[in-house]
Amino acid sequence: MLNKNVGAHPGTLHVGIYAVDGSFKPTGTALCSGTLNANNVTEDVAGAWYSISLGAGSALTITTKYAIVCWADADGLVWCMDGSGPVPMLGAMNLSLLTPD
Repeated sequence: MLNKNVGAHPGTLHVGIYAVDGSFKPTGTALCSGTLNANNVTEDVAGAWYSISLGAGSALTITTKYAIVCWADADGLVWCMDGSGPVPMLGAMNLSLLTPD
């Protein structure tokens, strides 16, 4: 779930799926990617769910680790977690705040 700070203009939200290296950091180019106009994201503190098309997508392999990388053109987005129900985890989840190279 996602919301934005009141009055924020974060621009475009970019999302991509990347393979990761041995340190679990994204590497190479995005296997697939998409965007969302984040200026239209709700300012409601409850947040809202948004869908972002990843184009034609990419065939992923169960034995390969991947990273979902998200960044916006400017500050102002707030990520929310929905803990209202069980979430199946197929592996580990690592969160980090990095600036894309």
